[in-house]
Formats: sequence, C-alpha cells, structure tokens
Amino acid sequence: MAKIKSLDMRVLEDIFEMGAGYVLNFSDRTMGDFFYHELSIDIDDEKYRRFGHSKAKRLRCFLYTENPGVVVKTLRALWDYRDAIKGPFGEDDEKERILKERFFEIVRGIEVGGEVIRTDVIEKFEQSQTLEELISAIERDIQANKPQAALDRLHT
Repeated sequence: MAKIKSLDMRVLEDIFEMGAGYVLNFSDRTMGDFFYHELSIDIDDEKYRRFGHSKAKRLRCFLYTENPGVVVKTLRALWDYRDAIKGPFGEDDEKERILKERFFEIVRGIEVGGEVIRTDVIEKFEQSQTLEELISAIERDIQANKPQAALDRLHT
C-alpha cells in the first residue's frame, strides 16, 4: 500500500483536476480505456469504488490501496497524459514549475517509502570524473527503485 499524505493528495488532486469528481478530461469510458490499455488495470473494478463511484474517488482509492510500484507507474502515466492534452509547460510558468517539482517529489517519496534519498550529501574530497559517474549511477539506481544496487555502488 502506497503511503500518501493528505497534503500530497491535495497536490495530486490539483494536478489532475480532481474537483467535482472528475479526473483531467476523462469520461468514465476513456478513463477505463486509459487504465486498461496503458497500465493493464481495471479502474472500474468494485475494489476501487470503496470511496464512491466518481472518477476522482476511484482514483483516490486506487492510489491509497495499491502497492507503491503500481502507484508510481500510474502517476507517471497520468502526468504524461496530462502533458499530452495540455501541452508541455515552459519553465517560465512559475505555478506549473512548482507543481511539477512537487509532483516528482511526491512520486520519489512513494518510490522510497516516504523517505527521499539524497545523493547531494555524499562528500566529495576532490573533483573526479569517476566520482561523478558513480553518483550518477547511484541516482539512476534509486530512481529505478533498486536501493540494493545503489548501496552496492555506494560501498564503491
């Protein structure tokens, strides 16, 4: 089960326009199709109707009850869909930039069980190309939800 704080859920609700029971521009049919074809998930399953029948309530239930890996994959797919229908936003749109940063902080938090792993605390004794490559590899492993591989590299 993914751990999503209520404040984080409010951010997700804002990003995915979940007011009044809606989710982005989805109809019931198109949301079902999106989840089925993109994620192989039946969002219309009765187990996601525990909070109610609206698209937003089913999505909330899904986000609270599924495992973190599935939730992260779903959130990223929904973000990509949002970008596709609204167009990618420029970095000069301050509100959108802040929402994007917050969204990916939430996603990273879910990936690592609520704790964001920071690689900027690795002390650099001297500038080294090898060290930079090692830190990049650690960050990639963390983002790919492979903490054991990241720890192995950290021991290097």
